[in-house]
Amino acid sequence: MKKALVDLYKLGGNSYNGLYHYCYQMGFHMAANPPEDMELTLYVPKKKVGLFGDNVKYAIQRSRDKFYRFGTGKYDIWHVATTISWYRPFNRRTKTILTIHDLNFLDQDEFSAAGRRRYLRLTQEKVKRADYLTFISEFARQQAAQHMDLHNKPYRIIYNGCNVPLDDHHFHEPKQKPARPFLAPAARRHQFFEALDRHRQNGPFASCPSGSHRRRHGISRIARTTKAWLLLK
Repeated sequence: MKKALVDLYKLGGNSYNGLYHYCYQMGFHMAANPPEDMELTLYVPKKKVGLFGDNVKYAIQRSRDKFYRFGTGKYDIWHVATTISWYRPFNRRTKTILTIHDLNFLDQDEFSAAGRRRYLRLTQEKVKRADYLTFISEFARQQAAQHMDLHNKPYRIIYNGCNVPLDDHHFHEPKQKPARPFLAPAARRHQFFEALDRHRQNGPFASCPSGSHRRRHGISRIARTTKAWLLLK
């Protein structure tokens, strides 16, 4: 029986992060529908071992694994689920799948020009190492093809989809409601202002952004700078 490992190390990060939920949903659905002809191992932080039940095996993610991890050769397939993962198999026998979500760092002002070149070079190296590519959208594929050499690797586009609870107790009426139609961008700073500009062009919508207070460009700063930005437009 072949063995496959899926890198879900982002489960150790911010639980309100998009990549966290991508990894969570992948682990949840793969554990609920394990392949019959393959032994599946989920690579997760120690505190997340057992999160998806007993239908799958777990490998504990450790920071030092990015430099070397013994035993990676026992896996036939290694899925690198995000381009920001530093973890990989340390052998050439294991076939690698790389999922590309986006190259948004190329447009983010929090990255210097040198930082953008470095991350692009590292992503290009991962593409070169991969045997198979997956993209979360056609846009992601086109963006990757524009900025990198995909080496004619076989690929597939797999959309993330959307998971909506079927039972009503997950939904609660908000304590405060906008007085007019609204849009609710859940985005980082540069994405929020791009969305806000489009909102203003398309009609008198209220804007209800959401995000983290902990980041340097978090929701608190967005709220403070939005007024000044609007005065300049």
